[in-house]
Amino acid sequence: MSFDAEFNKKLDWTIFADCGGHLGGLNGALSAPQYPLKDSRTLNCDWHIAVAAGNLVRFTITTLDDLNSADSNGFCSSFAPNYIDVAEGPSVSARILRRYCKKEVSLSSVDSETNQLTVRYRQHGGTHFGSLFGFLAHYTTGLLYCCT
Repeated sequence: MSFDAEFNKKLDWTIFADCGGHLGGLNGALSAPQYPLKDSRTLNCDWHIAVAAGNLVRFTITTLDDLNSADSNGFCSSFAPNYIDVAEGPSVSARILRRYCKKEVSLSSVDSETNQLTVRYRQHGGTHFGSLFGFLAHYTTGLLYCCT
């Protein structure tokens, strides 16, 4: 007994960037794992950025998807399904300096008051909220206190 078989299977996949982690140095970049592609997975990513003592972290989002999670008044509530939190210090349980949950045109930088920031990205999966590319951001350092 013999048989002939032919397989024509094409495999496509995308390599996703890290979802969270520790970052340092004078500057760097971070993005949603799927950026610049769109994805509808549930994502829970935390990045801890620590720079040299005596410096601050300046965090700037350069590209932000419409996270479509503002409430009816246009505010980013604590119940937003898709958001980016920028928190002071080494933990997202610290004071939140800025929350992003919707499309914004003019994005200003967020400066830390210490040498550490934590960035949390939450993306609610499923087709209800649609696919998102998330965000692309970078950080730089600067002196915390300068002479006058």
